[in-house]
Amino acid sequence: MTIKIDKCHLMTKKLLTIGVCAVLAACQQTSEYQLSKTVNQPDAWQTSLPAQENAQAYLHLADWLKSPVLKDLLTKALQDNFDVQLKRLELEKAQQRLVQAGSNLWPDVNLAFSSSRNSGNSTNHNLSVNANYEVDIWGKLSRAEQIAQLNYQKAKIDLQNAELNLVSQLTQLWFTKAAQVQTYQLLQKRFDNVQSNLDIIENGYKSGLNSALDVYLTRNSLESEKSTLVSQQQAIEATNRRLQLLLGEYPSKYLQTDIDLTKLDYQFPTELPSDLIKARPDVQQAWINVLIDDASLAIAHKNRFPSISLRASVSDSQSSLADLFSGSLAWSIAASVSQPLFRAGELKAAQMIADLNLQQSEVRYVQALYNAFESVELALAEHESLRQRLIHSENSKINAEKAEQLAFEQYLAGISSYSTYLEAQRRAFNANTQVISLKRDIILNQIKLHQALGGDYTIDKLQGDLGG
Repeated sequence: MTIKIDKCHLMTKKLLTIGVCAVLAACQQTSEYQLSKTVNQPDAWQTSLPAQENAQAYLHLADWLKSPVLKDLLTKALQDNFDVQLKRLELEKAQQRLVQAGSNLWPDVNLAFSSSRNSGNSTNHNLSVNANYEVDIWGKLSRAEQIAQLNYQKAKIDLQNAELNLVSQLTQLWFTKAAQVQTYQLLQKRFDNVQSNLDIIENGYKSGLNSALDVYLTRNSLESEKSTLVSQQQAIEATNRRLQLLLGEYPSKYLQTDIDLTKLDYQFPTELPSDLIKARPDVQQAWINVLIDDASLAIAHKNRFPSISLRASVSDSQSSLADLFSGSLAWSIAASVSQPLFRAGELKAAQMIADLNLQQSEVRYVQALYNAFESVELALAEHESLRQRLIHSENSKINAEKAEQLAFEQYLAGISSYSTYLEAQRRAFNANTQVISLKRDIILNQIKLHQALGGDYTIDKLQGDLGG
C-alpha cells in the first residue's frame, strides 16, 4: 500500500506523521539481553591447585618465558604472521561495513543532470537534487547498525583469538624444539659412549678377552646411533621450518634458540577464578552471536510492520547552463507508507527461523562455556598427573643410569654378558628421554592452561575490572 501526499495537505499530514512517530518511538525499549538457558558455573575447580608461596594471582605468559629471543620472535610473529594479517584486514573490512550500516540512518541525496537538443535546435538543460529518507519508526535500521557494530566487535575478537593461538603455537613449538635439542644432546652423548665402548671392546677382542659377537653388536649399536642422530636432526630442522612459517618468513631450517628446559621454573597461580572463562575469545564470540541473532529476530519481526519513506526534490530546467537555479525552482515533497498485505507466510516463517537461530545461538554459547570449563579442568588434572609422573621418572632415571654403569663394569669384569649391558643402556636412555618428554609436556600443559583461560587478554580484562 502506497500513500502519496500532495502539497496542499503536506503540513497536516506531516504533523500527523510526527505525532505517530513520537508515540511509536516511546513504545520502543532497549534492555540488556537475558540468557534463557541455565549455566551451572562452579564455585571452585574440581582439581585443587598446588600451594606455592610465591605464585602470582594471575600470570602473563611472558612473565615466565625467561627468553629475550622468544619474546622478540613473539613480537615479530604478531606483526608478520599471515593469519594475523588476514584477521587484521578482516577487522578493517568490518569497520567499513559498520560505516555502510550507519549510512542507512541518513537520507540519500543525489544530484542529477541531463541535457538534450531536439530537431528544432532548441537546447534544454535539467538539474535536480533528490533526497530519499526511510523513517526508522520501528528501529529496524538501528538494529541493522547494531548488528554491524557486533560484527565489528566479533572481528576484533577474531583478531585477538588469532593472536592468542599464534602465541600458543609458537611457544609450544619453541619448547618442543628445546626438548628435541636436549634429546639430540643425549643421543650425541650416547653415541660418544658407544664409540668409546667400541674402542674398549675391539682392544679386548685383539687381546683375546672379548668375542667377535660383542664387537659386531657394538658396531651395530654405533651405526644405529648415527641413524638416530640424523633422524633427530631432521626433526629439529622441521620444527625450525614450522617456526619460521609462523613468523611469516621463508621456512628455513635454521633458527636460534636459547631455552633450557631444566632451568625453567613455572609457578602456578594461587587462584584461577572461573570468571576468566567468560572473557575467552571463543566464549565472547558465542555471546556476540547470541546478540546478533537477537537483533536479527527483532528485524524479522519489524519487517512485518509498515515502512514510511520521505522524498523531496528540487529541480530546474533552462535552455542555458548559466541560467540554471537562477529563477523559480520546481520542488516536491512526498511521503509513502508501505505495508505487506499478502506474502503467503514468508515474513512469519522468517521470524520463526530467526527465533530458532537465536535459540541455537544460546545453546552454542552454553556449549562454549562448558567446553571452556572442560579444557581448564583437563589441563589442571593433567598438570597434577604430569607432576607426579616426573617425580617417579626422575627416580627411575637415577636408578637406570646406575644400572647401566654397573652392567658395563660387570661386563668388563666378565661377570655378565654384553647383551645385559645393552639392555641396561636401553633402559637408561629411555628413562632420560622420558624425563625430557615429561618436562616438555608440563610446559606445554601450562601453555594449554594459559590458552584455556583466554590468555593475557582475559587476565588484562580481569585486572582492569578489579582496578589492577
